[in-house]
Amino acid sequence: MGYGLSKTQVNSRCEMLKSYSKCELARAAGVSNSTFQRWLRGQREHLSQWGINPRTQLLPPIAVRWICHQYGIDEEDLCRVTSCKNSF
Repeated sequence: MGYGLSKTQVNSRCEMLKSYSKCELARAAGVSNSTFQRWLRGQREHLSQWGINPRTQLLPPIAVRWICHQYGIDEEDLCRVTSCKNSF
């Protein structure tokens, strides 16, 4: 895969994670939604392996794990993130 974690490593660690929205991941990373979207723009080809496109809002655990690894998001911070519903 060439991105630090092999597909097997990502798969084996995903059992303890759940799906998260892009908004929740942005909050855990401490960045705005637009900055987070910019980060992901450069990873479209890689994320498309998991069926993720720019309009996908809820990311599967395998993608959450990979994104956390790529961008240094502490997975424990995800547990503390409040929902993005009605945050507008």
